[in-house]
Formats: sequence, structure tokens, C-alpha cells
Amino acid sequence: MFGFFQVAVTYPLLFCHRRALTPWQTLTALSALPKLLTIVARCFRLVGSGFVWEWVNLYPIDTAM
Repeated sequence: MFGFFQVAVTYPLLFCHRRALTPWQTLTALSALPKLLTIVARCFRLVGSGFVWEWVNLYPIDTAM
């Protein structure tokens, strides 16, 4: 039972708790187009660096830098 709660309940509970405490102005400010494009570009860069890491056989931290 402990393992189930540790894996399946802890992280969603922490996420919901943190989301309830976040001011709505902060969340709505993230929906501005320039900030949204920056977030998407960073995600693609991280995924791309993961592919390069596998292709060149480097350590993940070296590729991320």
C-alpha cells in the first residue's frame, strides 16, 4: 500500500496543492505568445539534445550545456 501511494498519489497531490496556491495572474501571464513560444522552443531544444546525446554517445550533462 505504501508503494502505491508513494508512486501514484504523492506527485498528483503535490501538483494539485501547488496549483491551488499559485496566483491566477501568474498562470494567465504565461499564456502570452512570446512566453509560450519560449517555453515550446526550450522543450524542443531539450528533446533535440537528448537525440544528439544518444547519437554521439555523450554524457547528458555535456550535451545539455
